Amino acid sequence: MRQFLVTVIVAALTASASAQTLKRMTSEVREPKKRSTHDRADHADDDDDEPGFLEAMAGRLFLTAASTPFVVPRAALNDAGGAGFFPKYPYGWHNGSLLFDEDHAGAHSSLLVFQGDYGNDFDSLSQAHGRIFGERDTRIGFDSEFFYRREQLRPGTDDLWQGDFNLTYRFAQSEHWQFRAGLGVNWLSDDRDTNFGFNTTYGAEWFPVKPWVVNSSLDWGRIGSTSLLHLRNTIGITRSGWGVYSGHDYLKIADDDIHSWIAGIEYRF
Repeated sequence: MRQFLVTVIVAALTASASAQTLKRMTSEVREPKKRSTHDRADHADDDDDEPGFLEAMAGRLFLTAASTPFVVPRAALNDAGGAGFFPKYPYGWHNGSLLFDEDHAGAHSSLLVFQGDYGNDFDSLSQAHGRIFGERDTRIGFDSEFFYRREQLRPGTDDLWQGDFNLTYRFAQSEHWQFRAGLGVNWLSDDRDTNFGFNTTYGAEWFPVKPWVVNSSLDWGRIGSTSLLHLRNTIGITRSGWGVYSGHDYLKIADDDIHSWIAGIEYRF
């Protein structure tokens, strides 16, 4: 019996230690890892190497790869760079979510989207998410979101707030597709401190056929002393401005990551 109790206690303590994902994330944000002398020596050796043909080719390949996500969608959609107007709601009077005739019935020059959803990893982590997105016919907009993340521990709980704010530009568009990219800031906050960093964002919305909406976004940047990667993919339906959606949300800060399966509701106007 005593051996059984010891085993149970050890297992519980081990599970608690391994489950502290949020605590590890905040530690990585606020306590950068120190580079070893060996790493610094390797880096110094790299700095001594003179750039040559291979380095020049690598630079050209990098620039080509970096521009592809912007050049290819614009070319594929035959986007000539004009303004795009918004119907009262997607699929309202035509088969799509964007208008190119300002005089079209119901066309207006701005869009606002509100989203809220809940997600969890079917284990110890859960999250609530809110997002507000706005855009003009000039293609300029903003995108802001926040997460409240909560982790069940043994004993007790841990939680934090995390999100970003970005200025965006719709660089490729058609009736059915919109591609956006932008720059902004990341933030993370708990009862101990608040940290900030820069963010880059890239996303696409696809309105294939009534009433479906497919959304995909990527955020990459820094937060405090470490890196941040955020991927989000959803599929949903929309009707008269209201919509429901479901999908997957992935957050990686330093070496720790969170997978969440989400379900939510939105309103567009």
